[in-house]
Amino acid sequence: MKMGKYVNIGIIALIALLAVFIKSFMFIGAAVIVGALSLLHQRYTRNFFGFELCTLMTVLVSIMYGAKAGMLVGVLSITLGMIIAGNIHPTIFVSIFGFLLIGLLASFFTMESFFLAGLLLTVLYDILTVPVYLFFGSNPATTFFYVVTHIPLNWLIFSRAAMFFG
Repeated sequence: MKMGKYVNIGIIALIALLAVFIKSFMFIGAAVIVGALSLLHQRYTRNFFGFELCTLMTVLVSIMYGAKAGMLVGVLSITLGMIIAGNIHPTIFVSIFGFLLIGLLASFFTMESFFLAGLLLTVLYDILTVPVYLFFGSNPATTFFYVVTHIPLNWLIFSRAAMFFG
């Protein structure tokens, strides 16, 4: 009879573990979709406007589930988002590298520093990627307008999200 008790406990533990795994897998998948769809506006704005949720989703997942999950969300959401927006050019690799870095670095933060992580990593992303975009021929006016909207918009996004997550 004791063996049956241990089997039942094992089955319950396995179901609980599976539920947690499925929940995290679904959350990560949803984060990729939300991030990617947030770039849909680029079909019409041609990347003049710095609104995106890829950074938010990358930072959130990285803090919650670790660097690998965050990097996965960042790379998939920015890549799929640019494909959906029809904004594919060789500099996509610069964005991918930037989101790999965001996913990695965000994992060193906690939910208590969620807003700070998001803002710092947004600024770092822009500092690292903008010169490369300009070097590869991006329009300086478009790039400038992107940066002056990207940082304040992410400040707003992360300050609002921090009310829920931070």
